[in-house]
Amino acid sequence: TVRKELSSLDLTGTESKQAEEIAVFLLGKLSSHQGIPSDSMESINPFKKYKRAICGSDKVWCSNIAEIFSYFCACYDIPVRKIGIGFAYDNRSNPLLLNSEGHTTTEVYNSQTKRWTMVDLTFNIISISYKGSPLNAQDFYYLLNNPELADSLIVNYYDEKKKTLTSIKVKDSPVYNSLLNYYKLNTKFFYPCKG
Repeated sequence: TVRKELSSLDLTGTESKQAEEIAVFLLGKLSSHQGIPSDSMESINPFKKYKRAICGSDKVWCSNIAEIFSYFCACYDIPVRKIGIGFAYDNRSNPLLLNSEGHTTTEVYNSQTKRWTMVDLTFNIISISYKGSPLNAQDFYYLLNNPELADSLIVNYYDEKKKTLTSIKVKDSPVYNSLLNYYKLNTKFFYPCKG
């Protein structure tokens, strides 16, 4: 079970601190197993996806990671939601069609600030802030695409090699170009995401 898997963690703090502990734990377990998952990952629950990945039977990508993180948080009653991100074409005669690369991320609800905070484990991001305030995915998207404001974005980034959290400017992070790719202008956000 999830609680047994996380028994070594101190999950007694605030919801945000608990989510951070879970996120760091999962990054330590899943980072080396990122890649294209097999089709069998579609039909199993998030805990089984996690187990298949950590034992080397399968790979995980953004939607799997978001599902696993959401599932682990839900086991501790931490409010979390998955968000689908992509470019969309939509008209009345055709169904919605994503026409470029997509991405799935998560947000954790902070009951103290009454705000959603972005957590994107695919990019080792525990949180992103602007002038000391945590951001949700749409606020991050807006600021990232505004060059005058983007320089003040700070990412709480998990460094896999050092096994530490580091707060650095988003522009100085190793994932900056990837973030620009997935959070570029004209991106659509889908709440809630089934991915």
